[in-house]
Parts: sequence; structure tokens; C-alpha cells
Amino acid sequence: MKNKEYKKAEIELRNVLQIDPLNEDAYIKLSEIYRILAKPEKEIKVLLQVTSLNPDNLEAQHKLCQVFLLGKQTKQARETAQFILAKDPNSIRAYHMLATVQVQERNVDAAIKTLNKAIVLSPDNPHLYLFLGYVQYYNNRDFPSAEASYLKAISIDDTILESYQELANIYVNEKKIDKAEALLINLTKTSKNRVGNLAVLADFYEMQNMLKKAENTHKTIINESDPKDYKPVFNLALFFARHRNFEEAVEYFNQALAIDNILKIREKLATAYFDLDRYKDAREQADLILKTQPNNAVARLVLAQLLMVDKKYAAALEMLEQVIVVDNKNVTAYYLKAACLLEKDLKKLPAQQIRMAAAGNVSAEDWKRDLAVESLKTAINLSPEHFMARLMLADIYIQTNQLSLADQQIASVLELSENNFIASLMLGDVKILQKDWRSAETIFKEIIEKAPTYSWAYIKLGTVYDAQKKSKQALAEFKKALDIDPLNMDAMRNIINAYMSHGQKEDAVKILDAHSRHPKLTSYEKGYIEFLLGKIALSQNLLPQAKEHFNQSIQINNKTTPSYEALAKISEVNGDKPMAINYYEAILAYNPEYIPAHMNLARIYKSERNMEKTKESLEKVLEIKDDHATAANEMAYILADEGKDLQKALHLARIAESQVPNNPNILDTLGWIYYKQKSYELAITKLLDSLNINPDNPVTNYHLGWAYYDTGRYEKAREYMRIALKLNPNFEGAEKARNLIGG
Repeated sequence: MKNKEYKKAEIELRNVLQIDPLNEDAYIKLSEIYRILAKPEKEIKVLLQVTSLNPDNLEAQHKLCQVFLLGKQTKQARETAQFILAKDPNSIRAYHMLATVQVQERNVDAAIKTLNKAIVLSPDNPHLYLFLGYVQYYNNRDFPSAEASYLKAISIDDTILESYQELANIYVNEKKIDKAEALLINLTKTSKNRVGNLAVLADFYEMQNMLKKAENTHKTIINESDPKDYKPVFNLALFFARHRNFEEAVEYFNQALAIDNILKIREKLATAYFDLDRYKDAREQADLILKTQPNNAVARLVLAQLLMVDKKYAAALEMLEQVIVVDNKNVTAYYLKAACLLEKDLKKLPAQQIRMAAAGNVSAEDWKRDLAVESLKTAINLSPEHFMARLMLADIYIQTNQLSLADQQIASVLELSENNFIASLMLGDVKILQKDWRSAETIFKEIIEKAPTYSWAYIKLGTVYDAQKKSKQALAEFKKALDIDPLNMDAMRNIINAYMSHGQKEDAVKILDAHSRHPKLTSYEKGYIEFLLGKIALSQNLLPQAKEHFNQSIQINNKTTPSYEALAKISEVNGDKPMAINYYEAILAYNPEYIPAHMNLARIYKSERNMEKTKESLEKVLEIKDDHATAANEMAYILADEGKDLQKALHLARIAESQVPNNPNILDTLGWIYYKQKSYELAITKLLDSLNINPDNPVTNYHLGWAYYDTGRYEKAREYMRIALKLNPNFEGAEKARNLIGG
């Protein structure tokens, strides 16, 4: 037992009991082993054997009572304590246990009486006063009596740490911070363990946000400790790290490391270097750790974060998976894994194609999002107070229109931290999406009250008013936002839209002209103002003036995307498609991932029957966002029409359907693909579903006609061909429809 070889000790004691089944000491020792091994059922069984052999073995009865108490077997514990007191009326331990039973039974008055009886028998026992004070305060809310009991315990023995800690906590609860501080300062003056008591005082100062006093107390501990002991220096470094003073943290971690080269110090140093953006130093420390311990989770976590800084998300994901294998309860690893999965720059995942093929209708974006949700849920289960994990999960739910689930996560954050600014903003956004205007208004007003210089809150409040047709109030909020932040072009856009919706075009031009002279504007804002002036001119059909503003916008800031788009649309209206293409390509020259430009190019190329160029543009969209419903559907339809790669066409159409269910165009595409695959009944089902939603689509009627024709239902086929021609005599395929009808 001294060597902590408890299994071997158990065997020897069992051998004793085989030889001598009446050996009470062996039973007692065996019960102690089961207590250490946390096997209460076996402990109770052994103690019951002793007490059945000898009911007067009060040591065994005491131990049995303790086990009953720990197992909340209140009735058995009370009976055992009363049995002991009947045998030994002066047993302080039995009184203590009986009082514990009475507290469990919520019989607080009886517990206080029991403890007072024990105090009469043992007036100098500080632990009785400690227990009495605890019961008086936490079960009876009697602060004066509790304080007196704790102070009595301290007067009897001023070296019991629990007396000071528990009374200090009570003082804090009662908002008597000065008393708590004075009490803990007195603790540091006692003869026993001054350094440990100073640590208690330092923790108190930190909890009360008295950070300078906490720092000074830590420094006192260092001065009074053995210079060869790294722990006081390490604890000060940890204190600085907790409060994001990483410069000081790094200094003291290095000092601790100079005293003793311990792995956990280097782990904290690597993390502090990363938090300080000293990435080279962080990598160096992580590499040193891995030389000693190749699977060290902290070092791998630091390296994963460094990979994320370099936007190497696939490599970071692989590293995080290794962290999770080593430490499957590492909350940060799960959170960062989700962050990696949600990065738009993460293009590839291991076995992605296999997984997608198995899923059939799941896009890589959906798959990554599902994995991120799973990872965030794990992080939250491990650490329910992890705000950032909850907020990231809420954001996913908002994006996927699961608003009630988003609401739950945000509510959990606000329950833990009622002033969490990000959570409040997100909750306001959820209420807007739910069209709960009253709640949204209340939330954004509260945000403005707490942060009156935050311009976006005014824009959100204006949006709420605008949705309720409260135009004057909306305009007032948008103007406040612009006054606070003259560079906020969203505020300006909303102001202009408000004026334009009421036909106040002159007022819109005036405010833009006036604001264009603001001294703080950059080229971006000036260019955007010219764009808005162009939009106003366009609404008045002043085409040359509009083009002049759009071109001026591009001259001021050649990355004013809306101006390029406006000029492209004007070119299309004028029949100049090559010029429109040039404008869209100009956007893609500086922003290759701008999806609307690719989609517009695909539309123009399709109108010119340039299907290779159309597919090229759509492929680029799907490379950027493989669950883009419109691009996926367009590509699927083209492949189906060509009769090429029908399996890929089906995969894309299913992705489109998963993003936009019950869309008649997507259902038509699916039906046409099934037709091409000769799955005629499936084709008919999907095409009928499409026509139930939009019966006036000539192409869908045409497709359904062919599906009926190839199943031998010729009358039905001619019926739907006639409907198609009636809806549009010149649709693509009209000639084939006429040939089938025979007229």
C-alpha cells in the first residue's frame, strides 16, 4: 500500500481473509483500498462484512457512514450515525456525519443543533465551527452568525486555509471586498506556508480585477521563494498571459525556462509567441518541443495555427487531426478545425471525391459545412462556455436559414455573457431575418445605447424601420450612421435609395455632391459616390451622363466593380456584347473570384450559342463555390442537352436541388437528365413536379412530351407538345414539336 501497488495489496489482504475470515483489520484495510480505487460498491460490501461480524467495531461503522454519505444513501447514513452515537455519545465524527445527513435532508435547524451539541463536547474543534458557518450561510442565509463561526474557527487555529477561503468567498458574495482583502492579508501573516497563502491572495486580487495588486503579490512570492523554484516565475507569466500581456508573459516564461527546462513552460512560451505574432519564435519553440516529444499536442496546435496564418488550410487541417488523435478533448483543435473547414481558400480535402461520389447530391461546400458543424458541436460539448464556437455555429445556422438553431446558440452566449457585443448583433440579424421587427428594434437600440459610435447599428435600425415602411425614421438612422462614419458607403447607399424611392432625385444628388467634398474620403468612397450619381442619371434615362459618371468612378478608383457592371449592362442594352464582355473581364482581372461577373459572362456566351465559353465560365464559378445553385443547374442542363457526362450532370443537378428545393427550373433539369438516361418514369415525375409549380414553361412541357413519347404514350406526348407551342411558338425545339404532332 505504501508503494501504491493497490492491486497487489488487495490480493494479499484477500489471502489473509482466506486464512483468517474474522480478521477485522484486514477488512478495514481492504475497504481503504476500494476507497482509493473508487469502487464504492466493493467498499460497502467489505464494511458490511466487518459490521456484521462485529457491530461494535465503530471504526468500521464510521467508514460505512462516510460511504453512505458519499453515495447519497441518506437513510442508511443517518441510521449508522445514530447507531454510533448510541454506542459512543461523545463521537464528534458521528455528530459531524449526522449533521451532514440532516443538511442532505434539508433539515437545517436540526443540523445546526447537532453541530452545537458537538461544539459543547469539543469547544476547541475549529472544523465544527467551519461546518457550522457553512451551514449558517449557505443553507440559512444567516451572514452574521456564519461570520462569527468562521472567525471563531480562525481564532482557534489560524493555519487552516479553508477557514479564510470560505469566509473570503462569503465576504465577496456580500460585496464586502475590503473585509475579504483584509482577511486574506491576515492569512499571509500566519506562521504556516506564507508563500502558498500569498498565492491565495494573488488569486483573490485577480478575480476582483485588482490586477496591479495581483502582479505585485506574484512578485513578492518570487522574492520570498527559493530562486531554484521555477513555479513562482511561471505563475506570474501565466498571469500575464491570461490578461493578454504577452510581452511580459514571454519575458517571465523565458525566466522560468532558464531556471528549469520543463516542457510545459516551453509549451506556454510557444503559445505566447504566437499570440504576440512572433511567428518565427513560436515555430522555433514548437520544433524544439517536437524533438523531445513528437506527438506533443500543444506544439502541433501552434504549428497548425501558423499554417492557418499562411493560408495553408489543408495542411493545417491535417495537423489539427493529429492534435485530436493525441488529445481528443482539445477544444481549441476542434474550433480551429471548423474555422479551417469554413475557409473559402480550402479547396481540397482528403478523399473528397470518394466522399462526394458516395453522397451523390452533397457538394463539397455542404460537406465541409457539415464537418464544421460536427466539430463545433464537439467543442461546445467539451466546453459549453466557448463563446466563439457557439457564435461560429450560430453563423452557419444563419447562412443555412436554420434560424431557431442560431437563436439557441446566441441565447446561450448571452446567458453566459449578457453584454457580448457580437452575440447581440447576431441576435438582431436573426430577428430581422425572422421579420420580428419589434425585437430587432429593441436589440439595435440597446446596442446603440452601449456603443453610440458604432455606425452599423444605426444602419441595422434603419433597415428595421425601412422594412416597416417608416421612411422618415429609417432615413434619420442612415444619416446618423454617415455622420458617425463618413466612409460608410452602405449608409450613403441606403440614404440615396430612400430619397430615390420617394422621387427625391435632386435631394439625392445634393447630398452626394456635398459628401464628395468630405476631407476624409479615399478614392474608393469618391469612386462609389460617382457610381451612385451614375445610377441616378440612369434612372432618369440620361444615358450619356450616366456613362460619364461610371467612367469617372473607374478613373478615380479602377476597382469600382459596380461601375464596370453598370457599363456592361448598358453595353448589352445597346447590343454591344463584346464591350460588355470586356467590362466583366476587367472586373475579373483584379477579382478573379467575383461570381456575378462569371455568371454574366456565361449568360452572354450562352445567348451567342458559344457553349464552350459558357461552360468555361460556369466551371470557374463551381471552382469558387461548388454549391452555387444556378451555376450547377446551368452546367447540368448543358451537359444533359449535349448528352455528355450524364452522371456529372445528375450530381450537379442534385446539388442545385439541395440548395434550392422545389425550383421548377432545377426540377426540369433533373427530369431532362433522367430522360437522357432513359429513366423515363423518374423523368416524368420530376417534369410534372416542375409543371405543378410553373405550368407556363414551354420547354418543360416539351421535355414532358418527349418523356411520354418514349414510353409509348403518344396522345399524352402530342398533348404536351401542343401546350408548349401554344405558350411559345418559337421556343427552341418548336420545329421538332411540330414534326411530332404532324402539323
